[in-house]
Amino acid sequence: MGLSQEAELKLQRMRESYKQSLADKKQDIERDWSQCLLSDWRRDEVHNLAARLHKLAGSAGLYGFTALGDAARELEKHLATLPQCAGSVDTQLLGLMAELQSCFKEAE
Repeated sequence: MGLSQEAELKLQRMRESYKQSLADKKQDIERDWSQCLLSDWRRDEVHNLAARLHKLAGSAGLYGFTALGDAARELEKHLATLPQCAGSVDTQLLGLMAELQSCFKEAE
């Protein structure tokens, strides 16, 4: 049994609303990323970025943006493996951030 036409329209409006919020989410993540770079990956800055990625990973899939949610989840998991004072960015971390940015572009 499928959803009623009214329910389908409501879901579509919710998805569109979420899609419109992606530009702000992207900007917030990029700001947190920059803060991590500027602080030499200080633990509290990494925590802020990871928390934002965790929220995106959880919500994106619910609205049909599976690739975006998966990319956010992978970046969040990699951040958890960083030493407390990484001091430098590894190529895998850069690749994961590039993948996330690509998924944002595809979603917009």
